Amino acid sequence: MVRHLIITLAFLSTASYAVEICDSRKSKCAQVGSGAVWMLSIIETSLEPCKNNIEIGEWLHNYSWLVTKVKAAKPEYDYFIRAQDKFWNTANVDIPNQCSKLVNLIKSGSPLNSELR
Repeated sequence: MVRHLIITLAFLSTASYAVEICDSRKSKCAQVGSGAVWMLSIIETSLEPCKNNIEIGEWLHNYSWLVTKVKAAKPEYDYFIRAQDKFWNTANVDIPNQCSKLVNLIKSGSPLNSELR
């Protein structure tokens, strides 16, 4: 319970801002919200449970520069990955629905400036 409280506080404590992050040449940029590390952990751990969805795989490939920057900025990323692995590896009947929501966020163009509930 304490872990979930810490995650919630970490997520909500800076939930009111978005920044633009660009690659080293400033040729590619993306809007990233305060929950970006949480959303990235969801995206990265969803590939297999979402049956290697093409949109998810392409987003991870096309935004590898952003993935690297977001991971480096947040030390709690490894904890979020473990939490997401537990979610996706359960016998949850809602996984297809979650995959669909995630694909829609990716198609929206700024999944790291979104939230998935």
